[in-house]
Amino acid sequence: RRLACEAQLGDQVLEIGCDRGGMTVQLARQAGADNICAVDKAKASINFAAKKFPFIRFVTADIPLNASGLLAMCQDIQRDKIKSNNAVRLHPFDKVYIDINGHRRLVDVKRLIEGVKRELRPSIIVVKSVHLYTEELKKQKKASNNKQQRWWELPR
Repeated sequence: RRLACEAQLGDQVLEIGCDRGGMTVQLARQAGADNICAVDKAKASINFAAKKFPFIRFVTADIPLNASGLLAMCQDIQRDKIKSNNAVRLHPFDKVYIDINGHRRLVDVKRLIEGVKRELRPSIIVVKSVHLYTEELKKQKKASNNKQQRWWELPR
């Protein structure tokens, strides 16, 4: 939740895996409710969030399984509100928050991150994933045990 402070007023923010909108409302406080699009695959969660926070845009979609069409889908989501000279912005979101909280395989998380980087090109991607975190810890432990490693490659 501390990473919501990375969103600033006016940023166009996409939250993937919004669940019932707990983090979404914090992002809306930072960036402005009109600048948030929150997505989750669970229709019940989206319905709950939309009723609780009617001033935020919630969309039911399974983005991790559709990463190849991510840009087109996001442009469609934002088409009615992000316009410049009657054209949709090429990359509609400045910041992307991914919170799939361990409910996806690691390969799917990595594929989603790569799709977001390649297609949306946000200035920042914040990822919450138990599997990704565990993998990074293992890499850091292995790197710190490697005596041949250069100082600039050490984990911080």
